[in-house]
Amino acid sequence: MDRDWRAEIRSELRRENWSLRGVNRVVKVVPLDRGPQDDVGGYITLARFLSGLTPAEIETSLGLPDRFLASGAALYGLRRLPNPTEYTYELTAKHPDGLAYNPAHGDPRYGPGSDAIQQWQIRDGARIPFDPTSVVRLLPGQRFVP
Repeated sequence: MDRDWRAEIRSELRRENWSLRGVNRVVKVVPLDRGPQDDVGGYITLARFLSGLTPAEIETSLGLPDRFLASGAALYGLRRLPNPTEYTYELTAKHPDGLAYNPAHGDPRYGPGSDAIQQWQIRDGARIPFDPTSVVRLLPGQRFVP
């Protein structure tokens, strides 16, 4: 029983190894044809997890719907790092919505992604402004270099 509350405390006190620049910068991936974004919500990850991947490989690695990034991908950096109250840790991309993948539950468009890619979810109502100078646009087949 002691282990449960201690694990909970460690989880709450964890510090994310995030930055606004470099390989540990937080990024939000959206389809290239979606157009400019004002702020970032939904799921985020770190640039280092996507390094060297094409939009199609990013799509598969994140467990995104088929052809979601067919037109390419835009990776948005943030203007500021999320506060601890603005996000939740959702394990890896292998776990859609932070849960073990089960095709009978959840949104069937989102399958399991890579177990090597950590993900966090911006909480409902929290909006993090993106940095327009840090957007990386990838055409189909183009590899991401953080």
